[in-house]
Amino acid sequence: MEFSPTDKIKYKDLLLQTYKAFAKFCADNDIQYFAAGGTMIGAVRHKGFIPWDDDIDVYMNRSEYDKFISLRNRLAGSCYEIIDPSNKGYYCAMAKFSHRNSTIWEFQGIPFVFGAYIDVFVLDFEDGTYNEIAKKRRIYSKKVDLFYISANNHPFKVVRDLLCRGELMKSFWLIFQKLLLNNIHPLLKKYIVLHSGKREGEWLVAYTGTSGEKDIFRSEWFDGAISYQFEDTYINVPSGYDNFLTAMFGDYMTLPPIEEQKSHHALFYYNLYRRLSQKEIVGMQIDF
Repeated sequence: MEFSPTDKIKYKDLLLQTYKAFAKFCADNDIQYFAAGGTMIGAVRHKGFIPWDDDIDVYMNRSEYDKFISLRNRLAGSCYEIIDPSNKGYYCAMAKFSHRNSTIWEFQGIPFVFGAYIDVFVLDFEDGTYNEIAKKRRIYSKKVDLFYISANNHPFKVVRDLLCRGELMKSFWLIFQKLLLNNIHPLLKKYIVLHSGKREGEWLVAYTGTSGEKDIFRSEWFDGAISYQFEDTYINVPSGYDNFLTAMFGDYMTLPPIEEQKSHHALFYYNLYRRLSQKEIVGMQIDF
């Protein structure tokens, strides 16, 4: 499922509104954050969203992140909420700052819904060689992959269709997920909780990031924040943003080829005006 052209504009407006609420929450509670990845490129290169993108990602170092999570109850009664792995059924290793009055269901096989959201990735300080840290991150990524797979409860028709196409190995793997991994999903949460305990170090690592070994940064790049225009508001970028973006993307000021200018986010169902439960969505008799 994709946003219609009109709804994509509406969703970006809703996402920007959600970001402003997030930024105010951080300012009110003295929490520092930085634009991450494509959001950082958007601020530096476009002064807003990358035109074909539809998300906002931020970083927080561990101490700021822990404070952010600890203050989630201050959002009670508001239009926003903080979701993290402590929420039952949640399948991501990072937290989300989410809009309560909208609905996003990303994956058909994972019965968890939230609203328009800001992804909040935690940065941990580390010392050692780059190769040592990269090895540690690879091991952690395998644990996160298992945690995600364990949350994926594919409908029986998916298994049936694979069997009909003769794809036996995929069918057996999905059956294994249903019978075993789905049942131990809550137990796997302890494996995605990583905390180096360091308050400073030569490196910062986004263990919950999505860019593999590129999620290892020099901590000096995050020594300070610069306020950059982002649409009709502002967002913090790290003082070493040029070093960061060059290491992550290379020539980040040059647009990618036209065939790569598209969103890569999953979207099974959405509603931009109210929060629906999975049961309510299924009850609408949508053709799944």
